[in-house]
Amino acid sequence: MDGPDRGRRAADFFLQTALANHLSRQKPAISATFCEDCGSEIPEQRRNSAQGCTRCIFCQTQFERKG
Repeated sequence: MDGPDRGRRAADFFLQTALANHLSRQKPAISATFCEDCGSEIPEQRRNSAQGCTRCIFCQTQFERKG
């Protein structure tokens, strides 16, 4: 293994370690209770599985399709 490969692996390792440390310190995002687009209630299961969500599944799908 030559220098550039070793240096790249070390940089990748430190980047991944720093990212993991940063993410472990973040507080979980709070999900909205009602969809910001249609106003319908967001089911508890979705709020727990997609922390920080602000739209119901239907509206989120439409939002992502529009780009």
